[in-house]
Amino acid sequence: MYRVYGCIIDQHDIRLVLLAAIICALTAGTTFGIYSRVAHARGSLRTMWLLVTGVCAASGIWATHFVAMLAYEDNIPTAYDPGLTAGSLVIAIIATTAGFAVCARGGVRHAAIGGAIIGLGISLMHFTGMKALIIGGTLEWGWTYVAVAVILGIALGSASVVAYEKLSAGRLGIAAGAVLLTLAICAMHFTAMAAAIIMPDPTVTVSTGFSADATMLALAVTGLVGLVIFAGIIVAVIDHRTQQVNIDQVRELVDAASEGILICHDGIIVNANRRIAEMCGRPVSELVGKHATVDLLHGLPFADLAAASETEAAIRSADGKLTPVEVIRRPFRSGVHSNEVYAIRDLSERYRSEARIAHITRHDPITDLPNRVLLRERLEPALTTRRRDEHVAVLCLDLSRFKSVNDAFGRPVGDALLRKVARRLLGCVRESDTVARIGADEFVIIQCSPDPWRHAADLAERVIEVIGAPYVVKGHDIRAATSVGIAVPLSEGVSADDLIGQAEMALHAAKAIGRGSYLFFEPEMNARAHERHEMERDLRQALQRGELEMFYQPFVDLERMEVCGAEALMRWRHPERGLITPDRFIPIAEETGLIIEMGAWALREACAEAASWPSGIKLAVNLSPVQFTSPRLVETVCEALGDSGLAVDRLELEVTESVLLQDSQPTLAALCRLHHLGIGISMDDFGTGYSSLSYLQKFAFDKIKIDRCFLSNAQPKEAQAVIRAICGLGHALQLAVTAEGVETAEQLELVRAEGCIAAQGYYFSPPVTAEALRAMLPASGKAAHAA
Repeated sequence: MYRVYGCIIDQHDIRLVLLAAIICALTAGTTFGIYSRVAHARGSLRTMWLLVTGVCAASGIWATHFVAMLAYEDNIPTAYDPGLTAGSLVIAIIATTAGFAVCARGGVRHAAIGGAIIGLGISLMHFTGMKALIIGGTLEWGWTYVAVAVILGIALGSASVVAYEKLSAGRLGIAAGAVLLTLAICAMHFTAMAAAIIMPDPTVTVSTGFSADATMLALAVTGLVGLVIFAGIIVAVIDHRTQQVNIDQVRELVDAASEGILICHDGIIVNANRRIAEMCGRPVSELVGKHATVDLLHGLPFADLAAASETEAAIRSADGKLTPVEVIRRPFRSGVHSNEVYAIRDLSERYRSEARIAHITRHDPITDLPNRVLLRERLEPALTTRRRDEHVAVLCLDLSRFKSVNDAFGRPVGDALLRKVARRLLGCVRESDTVARIGADEFVIIQCSPDPWRHAADLAERVIEVIGAPYVVKGHDIRAATSVGIAVPLSEGVSADDLIGQAEMALHAAKAIGRGSYLFFEPEMNARAHERHEMERDLRQALQRGELEMFYQPFVDLERMEVCGAEALMRWRHPERGLITPDRFIPIAEETGLIIEMGAWALREACAEAASWPSGIKLAVNLSPVQFTSPRLVETVCEALGDSGLAVDRLELEVTESVLLQDSQPTLAALCRLHHLGIGISMDDFGTGYSSLSYLQKFAFDKIKIDRCFLSNAQPKEAQAVIRAICGLGHALQLAVTAEGVETAEQLELVRAEGCIAAQGYYFSPPVTAEALRAMLPASGKAAHAA
């Protein structure tokens, strides 16, 4: 150590030593500054930067050695071999370029190996330069110092690049690498100089090589190296500015992205785009240095930072609010460094859309009540996880004549009515109960209570009363009524669908009793529902099997007391159930739409039969409201008349108020076309609706038929008053009036006395076969008489 110190102090010009050290430090700093460009370059540009790095480093090593040699004062003639001197520079260039090439592969291991190659290159360059020295004497070596010099060069050279690598190649890394490389060059050189012993020999003459004033040579070498350093710095600055422009352009592009982007190193944020700042409400400068998965993103399961991953998490804003995000992380290399990029997409809108979709799929779009899907989702756990002191009751209800309201006033009014009904139902239940809409006018209520039988009955009564109150909808006064079916699980293991089905069966039974009633489900209802299902199944095949028959009930001219016509009535002769009356199968046919085909058949059969009657006998055929939904109704009637040859004026079509309650343009148009053909149109069951009089203004009927209920259910005086009023109305409007349901002589005298022109009923004859009817017709010589 003292020998090295003494060598520097006693045998060297300190001024030139300091100059050599300055040259060494400047070139070392420039070398690492240029080397930092290698990490971001690719292909031939990367090779160029490696070569520039090697040339800069070698020039510094060579210049440091040359100036330090010029600083050596031994008062012995010296000169330098030009070839070996140039060769030493070439060796330095090759060694440093190769060393930095190894370092550029990345990682501490490659940095240590590459740095060792650089250190070895320093030693090779030094001893080659010493070989180029021509002196007047002989040169001997202290091999221990030689070994120490080489080891110092290799160790410090390796340490310089390792320090640069570990300090992330920033300014601190460049400074640390430059200091250690300067130490490597200087320590190796002066330790090796301490190992050199020059023995003067006057017999040795310096006759070859080149020599000059030491100061001038040192300045010349310094200037040459300065040019190299300056050129390297200029190139690096130009490249830096070019890269900065590119970086600015990339940042503008990244900032314009709709997704947030984070650049992290081992999870620490090193950069972020503007979108990230907007999402978390914090400036980018505040985010840099934070840990991505600790300080910003929450719920990330990422463990292996080197693996590509996708997941959902939440980003915390400055006010602590968590926003759902999708995080896509990909590892990437930035030069020699391994980083991670996080692409972050705000999922708030997607979550809101999913919530809206989930709401739509589980709620009715008109009333916003739960639909059948959500009803089932709530009912199933209520049946399986309810408390011991709670029992479930399901109430099913619908609105009477809702379709008629919808047709009469339009769908907007019908929808508004449904919303009002929904609000009234919600006002009848507790928050823990569920009100759902599962059909056009069908609602279901789930109620949990300790006493389901009593509480469900109370709720049903309350619902019937509330729903039955008048409505004002878009300026229209509307009344609605409802019936309620109730189902309570009678045993364990009843499913949600079973319970809803039981409530619907109870509703059908309640509606059969009359509007404004409620019934609990009973097992017998299931049997009746099963029977109805079987009847529907058989009815679909009854027409093809020829099981339908036409019966006829005569109506009598009260002035002549003889049959003047007959009403065609359909019967179903079931192979197992026997003769089935219309009140049992016609409602099924109307609900299923089979009535359209069956009605067309009935028209053809009845017209064909009536064509064989005397010319004065008329035929009355009932038309169901469902038949008016067929666009071919008028054509069907015309075809029946044309095929049978029956005169148009002998056919009467009977319709009920429910047909006109639809108040649809196609229905009125069909009635007008039939009337213009000369077919008589009668209003059947007159007086049973709440607006019968208004219908007489909508259409010019030919006849009205007094419903049988006014004769069978009323006291004589009451019946006489009603019949007198209806007959007076008919006469005022020039309408013929007939009476149905005449079963006694007293009833016959009553309707005849009040001005009815015709009557029918069991007093004259029940519905009979076509053959039996033909025997009653006037042409047979038999007048009408009591049956």
